Amino acid sequence: MDLLLKTPQHLETSAPPPSHDVPAEAVRDQLNKILQTRLFRHSPRLCRFFALTVEQALTGCEQGLKEYSIALEVFGKPETFDPRMDSAVRVAARQLRAKVDLYYLTEGAQEPVLVPYRPGDY
Repeated sequence: MDLLLKTPQHLETSAPPPSHDVPAEAVRDQLNKILQTRLFRHSPRLCRFFALTVEQALTGCEQGLKEYSIALEVFGKPETFDPRMDSAVRVAARQLRAKVDLYYLTEGAQEPVLVPYRPGDY
């Protein structure tokens, strides 16, 4: 997950914004702001999922984010969890992606910090 700083050009075109070093505190502030919105405040599991992945990205540990570890840590699945038989994490990742996209298309459209969730990211 790349943490990005939006530019005015990004708001007017479909081109991705340039990547910048965004201070971790600014990203955490943005995350907390997003988690308080109507899109997220009634979805505690998606909030935990989002917070975990953002924090891992901030600490440079996103390679450790695997479907299995997310299932155990966020979803409380047992150690016998088999991602081939249970798609809960993949389904939640799609839901999270959709909510983050909707946030930035609506009430977060003018936010200076963009926390994108691309397909394939955890």
